Parts: sequence; C-alpha cells; structure tokens
Amino acid sequence: MRTWRARIRAVHEARLCLALLGLAEEHLAREGGGRITRLRVEVGSLSGVSPIALRGAFPICAAGTAAEGAELEIVEMPGRELRLRDMEVTDDVRNLRMR
Repeated sequence: MRTWRARIRAVHEARLCLALLGLAEEHLAREGGGRITRLRVEVGSLSGVSPIALRGAFPICAAGTAAEGAELEIVEMPGRELRLRDMEVTDDVRNLRMR
C-alpha cells in the first residue's frame, strides 16, 4: 500500500515540476533566451507538495531543457501555495534575474 502512494506522490510532484519549468521557460523566451542556472520555489506547508519528491523529480524533468543542471532551491513557507519565486539565467553576454 505504501508503494503505490509513494508513486502517486512522485507523479504529482513531477507534473508540478514540469509546470514550473514551463513557466520558467516562457519567461526565459520573453527575455531573449539563455540557460537557467537556479530556480527558487516556495512550497506552502499546506500545499500537499512534498519538497523531497519535488527535489527528486527536478533533475529528471529538467533534462533536455534550459534548466538542465540548474540548482533548485526550495523554501518552505506557511500556506497552500506553490510558487516560482525567482530564477537566475545566464548566457554568454549577460546574467539575468527574475523577480
């Protein structure tokens, strides 16, 4: 019984991770491209999101994207939200920071 629940949780966090990466890549495209080097995500304690599962899903979901190899910083907060708070982007010419 525990095994299927763990798998469902992992799939849940993987879908959320893909959504966060989609938002990050949309912002990146608007800013002219580059490579994402760090994502800062806020996870609400009542959000139903497991930071451990999110961290485990991130490298798999980021493979082949502009965030491949990026650092994932997870900040646990009170509340129910999951939020992409900040990201760092680099390219050959400039370093950008999203707020």
